[in-house]
Amino acid sequence: MKDLVVGLGRKFVAILFILSVLISPAKVVAQSESGSVGLEGRVTASAPTVAPVITEPKTNSHFKESPTTVSGTCESDLLIQIFINEVFSGSVMCEDDKFSIEVDLFSGDNKIVARTYDNLDQAGPDSNVVTVFLDIVSGDLKMTSDYARRSVNPKEILTWPVSVSGGSSPYAIHVDWGDGRDSLKSVLTTGEFTLEHTYLYSGIYKVVARAVDIDGSRAVLHLVAVSKGTLTAPNSDTTSKEAKTVVLWVPMVVFIVFMVLTFWLGVRYERRRSE
Repeated sequence: MKDLVVGLGRKFVAILFILSVLISPAKVVAQSESGSVGLEGRVTASAPTVAPVITEPKTNSHFKESPTTVSGTCESDLLIQIFINEVFSGSVMCEDDKFSIEVDLFSGDNKIVARTYDNLDQAGPDSNVVTVFLDIVSGDLKMTSDYARRSVNPKEILTWPVSVSGGSSPYAIHVDWGDGRDSLKSVLTTGEFTLEHTYLYSGIYKVVARAVDIDGSRAVLHLVAVSKGTLTAPNSDTTSKEAKTVVLWVPMVVFIVFMVLTFWLGVRYERRRSE
């Protein structure tokens, strides 16, 4: 009988090991659905392979005012980042295989490039290069950031470092956070400042920051904010994609039946061996 118990114990441990291998690298997490076991794991994937295409503006176009709109085609659900003269100028999600975003131009020539990034921040190939010209001498008021996309948990404070340059200080910064709320901030000098916001619900939000200096010059910066978790935001400008993780729900009753059945088969096997 002792050998039987020991043998069953070994089989039970082996079963648990096999289960852990099958779901690796998943891990058990606190579940929000009653009667289920939550398994969460990171999904690995190849970087994007299809380059976006800038269709507007046309290369060699001339403008007498800024900002202007850059639009084109892309793979849906990827993040599009726009760079002008190798300076980050804004980001937006690709939706329905299209993107459109306002960007500020520099006085003189502007080499515009679009780059795609997936949910793992893997970059895809660059788009075509479009060169346009801003035919006015301005104060080149610009906003930029080291972060095209930032994530936060719902009801926690999202902080976003942004830099302003050019123009004439002080600056008034207006931010539309994409969830029906906005904020105003006064910035006294050029350089980096921090924007803060708290999202109440999960989702992917379009953030638009606009700056105005004392002379009336304007700048715009589009960004993407991710409030993590199951998407629940009502009446907000969000997309329905989960970033970086996939959750598999296994009904608890199935899990229990499987374990009991396996244990019972082990008992029968050991009994036959001992006969």
